[in-house]
Amino acid sequence: MKTPSEQKSALSRDEIANLAWQLWEKEGSQHGRDQEYWFRAEQQLLAARQQEISRTDVPAAARKTQSARARNSFRV
Repeated sequence: MKTPSEQKSALSRDEIANLAWQLWEKEGSQHGRDQEYWFRAEQQLLAARQQEISRTDVPAAARKTQSARARNSFRV
């Protein structure tokens, strides 16, 4: 059984295909580079999903504390 984080990070084939298509069109619809676009789309989606998971895994109270510490550490 997958953990909630693993379930959130699982990418669908359609998500990857849609982004790969967008990348392909944006760069002039060059043929013969389908794997490159597929892997780039997959990497971008995984990175975005990982950021999303990181934000949701940290409770709101902890995020406030972390940002308060960060602000206070830069005071002179």
